[in-house]
Amino acid sequence: MKLSHKSSLNRFRFKIPIFLFFLIPSCSLLLSPGKSVKQSSNLSNPEYSNIDHWAVHPQKKSNASNIPENSGLKDEQQSAPVDVFFIHPTSYLKGSYWNADINDEALNKRTDERIVKNQISVYNGCCRIYAPRYRQAIINSFFNENDKNGEEALEFAYADVLNSFHYYMKNWNQGRPWILASHSQGTRHAVKLLQYIKNSEYSKNLIVSYIIGFPFSTEDTGFQTCVSPTDTKCVINWNTFLKGHTPFRMREKYAKSVCVNPLNWKSDNSHAEENLHLGGLNSKFSISAPRLTDAKCENGILLISEPKEKNFPSLPNGNYHILDYSLFYMNIRKNLEERILAYRRGN
Repeated sequence: MKLSHKSSLNRFRFKIPIFLFFLIPSCSLLLSPGKSVKQSSNLSNPEYSNIDHWAVHPQKKSNASNIPENSGLKDEQQSAPVDVFFIHPTSYLKGSYWNADINDEALNKRTDERIVKNQISVYNGCCRIYAPRYRQAIINSFFNENDKNGEEALEFAYADVLNSFHYYMKNWNQGRPWILASHSQGTRHAVKLLQYIKNSEYSKNLIVSYIIGFPFSTEDTGFQTCVSPTDTKCVINWNTFLKGHTPFRMREKYAKSVCVNPLNWKSDNSHAEENLHLGGLNSKFSISAPRLTDAKCENGILLISEPKEKNFPSLPNGNYHILDYSLFYMNIRKNLEERILAYRRGN
């Protein structure tokens, strides 16, 4: 029996409250900070030589090492020949500043228990993972397009991302092949970072970019869109919605957005049947049976059928934003192996 989206949301609401406000713009009015963006400079600067200022780092224990029960997967980070630099999505919902305090223990715990565990862990089978903490912009920054504070807060956050990337490259990468990955606000920063990387020495060993969950065009990054499962030096993005639904915001931007189907890894409008689905990561941190759903890119968004198992609920308007990674967890892990192998064969 199919469950309504309302009942699904109610069952999942206590596990994902940090994302609900992202999809409900009316709530954003309740979250406007009282201080100006200039006052964000009063917050402590991240010191990226300090691994405490990294959500995930090879030298510290983190939830990125977690493996779903009975999955047969392994955490291979310590021996991995490839790095991932991951820019995490928004977890800062409410505060007096437009940007987050990296020393906010409650905020960091929320990031680690949800984002690190459910998104970043997908990379632990292939790669050594680096995910910086940064003074992320408050979620309200995305909703009021007439308020310059939001744009300024995002630029302030990006400066931290760029600094962390430079520190990683100069101190830890040491010429290793690497992957850029992100979600949501992190993808907004990743798009800008790729513009910088394109004409730098850092593009040489960049394998591929899984920058997911925020609309952007090919021209925005300067890199081509991936069109096959083994393409490298290209970008991958999708934004997941239930069939029959469309975004309520930024529709023109979505219409021009990169969309790569994570079931067949094509960027056209071909329909990928459910038999290509290898398993998703559900809200109980276990792997679903295969054939969970089908998928098709259409007008810049990824449209899916309602998942066949519970514990994969959508947010209002059939939006699966919070599950962009989880729905295709096993397909992503397999594709990482395919692209890394293709890169190594070509180098």
